[in-house]
Amino acid sequence: MEEIIKTNLKKMVNNGEGDMLPLLPLESMRGDYWKNYPCQRANFYYDKIYGEIKFFGNIQHVPEPLNKNSKKAF
Repeated sequence: MEEIIKTNLKKMVNNGEGDMLPLLPLESMRGDYWKNYPCQRANFYYDKIYGEIKFFGNIQHVPEPLNKNSKKAF
């Protein structure tokens, strides 16, 4: 479980294809807040069983194998 958490955090701070950082400038700002902190949403896909984040992005950019084995979240 600890390894999945580390992997998910890397997906959130790395700058490669399918990582969160390159996606954020492309996402619309909606004025979301959490406890008075401004937030931004991003679609991502994760392993349904283990919870590992596989890809940040919209459905049209998700690699085909992930579409069938992953679940969408935002």
